[in-house]
Amino acid sequence: MKEKKEKITKFTIRELGGAFGDWGTLIPFIIGYISISGLNPSGIFLCLGITNIVLGIRYNLPLPVQPQKSIGAIAISEKWEPNMICDYSYLFWCIYSFFHGYSTYFRTYF
Repeated sequence: MKEKKEKITKFTIRELGGAFGDWGTLIPFIIGYISISGLNPSGIFLCLGITNIVLGIRYNLPLPVQPQKSIGAIAISEKWEPNMICDYSYLFWCIYSFFHGYSTYFRTYF
């Protein structure tokens, strides 16, 4: 088995700037979700905050915004209902989790 090297990073102002780098892309989608699709703002920001904290602790990375842009563009342009947005988000999460587990399995055992 491969040994894991512990990576220690210092939190600097550049790290803080990088953590908020994708917010400029994500905020217009959040505004569209709230105003056009009718999603609850507290639910969006609560889930987004929890996701960012978990990803930061587990992977030491911010939330990737690119997959959310594809769902957001379609959902806003076609005026999806909130439950449909949640269903597709859950479906994307299942697909990403499957491929993450699949790739981790092959990196570990092959």
